[in-house]
Amino acid sequence: MATPHYGSGAPPMSIIRFTHLQIGQQFDYQGMHYTKVAPLIASNNANGAQRMIPRSAAVTLLSDEQGVPAADHPIHPALAVLQRYHQTALAELQALSADETKVGAARARLERLRDELAAALR
Repeated sequence: MATPHYGSGAPPMSIIRFTHLQIGQQFDYQGMHYTKVAPLIASNNANGAQRMIPRSAAVTLLSDEQGVPAADHPIHPALAVLQRYHQTALAELQALSADETKVGAARARLERLRDELAAALR
C-alpha cells in the first residue's frame, strides 16, 4: 500500500477500512485502483475485473474528486444505478469477445463515459 507523502505538497491520503467506503468510492488496495461496487466487491479501474475485498482491509482513498461526495452530501441515487449498469455492461462486453485489445479499448471508453456521467450527477 502506498505510504502517504506528508509535506511533499501532495494532499494527505485517507486510509480507512473497506467496510466504511460508500458504493462508488474509488480507492487504492495493494497497489491497484478500485471502485467499490457492492458491500464486499470492488471493480479494478484498469480492467474492470471484480474481486472480493475483506471488510477489514485498510484501503487508501484516491481523492475527494474521484470518490463519492462527502457524508454531508448524500450520494445521488442515480450513481448507484449507474455503477450497476456499468458493471453489467463490462461483464457483457467481456463475454462477447475474446480479443483483449478490443475489449480493453471498449472498456476504457465505457469507463470515461461513466466518469463523465457520474461527475454530471454530483
